[in-house]
Amino acid sequence: MPTGTRIISCNGVPIKEFVTQRLRGQYIRAREEGQFWSRASRAFFAAPASSTRVRTCQVRTPDGAEREIELPWTPAPEDWSRRHQYAVSGDRRPIGLTEPRPRIFHIALPDFQPDEAGVAAYRALFERIRARHGELSGARAVVLDLRHNNGGSSSWSRTLAERLWGTDEVDAAMASYFAGTEVWWRPTEGTIATIREYAEIGRHRGEVAGAQEQEALVARLVAAQARGDNFLVQSASDLPLTARDGAPRRTSFAAPVYIVTPGNCASACLDAVDVFTRFQGVKLIGAPTSGDSTYMEVRTPDLPSGHGRLVVPMKIWAHRPRGNGEIYQPHILMNGFVWSTEAFLDRIERDLEGAGQRR
Repeated sequence: MPTGTRIISCNGVPIKEFVTQRLRGQYIRAREEGQFWSRASRAFFAAPASSTRVRTCQVRTPDGAEREIELPWTPAPEDWSRRHQYAVSGDRRPIGLTEPRPRIFHIALPDFQPDEAGVAAYRALFERIRARHGELSGARAVVLDLRHNNGGSSSWSRTLAERLWGTDEVDAAMASYFAGTEVWWRPTEGTIATIREYAEIGRHRGEVAGAQEQEALVARLVAAQARGDNFLVQSASDLPLTARDGAPRRTSFAAPVYIVTPGNCASACLDAVDVFTRFQGVKLIGAPTSGDSTYMEVRTPDLPSGHGRLVVPMKIWAHRPRGNGEIYQPHILMNGFVWSTEAFLDRIERDLEGAGQRR
């Protein structure tokens, strides 16, 4: 089919309704726009023995003509998962800082749950940002690329923000953002064991500050459990509050910043967007994100039968500024079929040219 062809319906059902029905029970959250960007194509996968394959679809070609087509089904290639990821999110760049075009810096953030090699890559990234901070601040643009990011620990994005905008500035901005917010932890044996494990992993990786924070949390959880408390309630920030109106903050970092948002951005990926959008000169480019619950920090114990596992949230956000299921909409929608790094850089350069003309 020609590039730009749109699907109107399949099996006689309007396409949005068809996708929602087809993926019901496969974790699609139909109220979140980003889910259709990241998951809709799965409606056209089927198990070999499935009797529910899509037979026909009504399409509209770029010239406006409409016609019905029959869908041929073939065995998926062995690398179908890689192909699907590329179709959804484009190329995956390794964690790090590059300068793909003169004075446009690209920072790839594809993973917030890195292995040991990824941890080393983040340390190298933070050191490169420190060494080249002056160049970054005076750049034509800095691109923070969240494609392929499925969440993990929010500490990576917080540290990155501190390296760019300054620790004091990030602390103050987030204290303002989270004013009145609380985190309610469940002080159970499972929660305590899981957080203790996080601390041990952090120490093994050399993340001393993070491990110390988690160990302090374990001590408070143990004390709350001993008192018989149902929850350990924490203030999300005990820092002095400034800029209470929540307006984006001005800092000495002068470069415009573009945040690449994929449709499957949730959890710690959304936490990253929360932090990055606290500052002026930031634009989102990509797709609408997914959303997340205010029930967070899950552990996944196996069922006694061994035939499944539970997903158990360990904490609740109370009065979080970003609501339950709330998403981010991009300032620049990338609705083309190609989501390559080069395509994003081309679009960003056009936006920079337009901004220069407006000035």
